[in-house]
Amino acid sequence: MKDDILRINYIQLDKTTLQVIADSDKKSKSKKYMCLYKSGEFRYLIIIYDYQKTREGSYSREFLNEFSDFIQTDRYTVCNKV
Repeated sequence: MKDDILRINYIQLDKTTLQVIADSDKKSKSKKYMCLYKSGEFRYLIIIYDYQKTREGSYSREFLNEFSDFIQTDRYTVCNKV
């Protein structure tokens, strides 16, 4: 699915916090992040949920490494470096 969404020329990206009840490397109820990548083309709707342990931008930069077209986001500054 990742390869499919990267072939589309328009991706919507949103990152939000979520509370994790139990995680192997953190205390219970720690804050984590879910990054959502959605294809901008409605004929070929693709949605990818990417669980991330930090807000660090390296996850999204790695995911979008080969993407060179349009990203729509809510001013998420990581996208400025993609």
